Amino acid sequence: MLSELADGKMAKWERGQMRRESFFVEYMGPSTNAIYAGQHWTKRAKEADKAHKAVKLIDTDLFLNPVRLYFTPQIGKGGRERDCSNYSYTCKMVEDGLVKRGILSGDEADKVVKFAINRPITNRKAPSGLWILIEETNA
Repeated sequence: MLSELADGKMAKWERGQMRRESFFVEYMGPSTNAIYAGQHWTKRAKEADKAHKAVKLIDTDLFLNPVRLYFTPQIGKGGRERDCSNYSYTCKMVEDGLVKRGILSGDEADKVVKFAINRPITNRKAPSGLWILIEETNA
């Protein structure tokens, strides 16, 4: 069974066939602490737009089965490592971008069964951003 993506393309993957794909998104949003400090909603909206724009560069089909999402921040030139939980805002914006882009059918608990943020990696020769591993499951 093929499923139609948000942009009208058809997914190549059959239901029941498990996929595991990794992507890099060149986006690093503000620390979650900055959001709790009272960042204005217009700034939050601009950050969401930046994240969604970065996700648009991912070229893949809709994941038809429930997924596990694993996020690994990459600290590039000039970046600073944060506590893992301080990447939660960036990860949520990227997850929403995956839904908006038509890569995930939604972010409800029956569609995203795991959401994990790994310890950051440092690569000063690469841009800062987020590695995302999307793993389908039978859950």
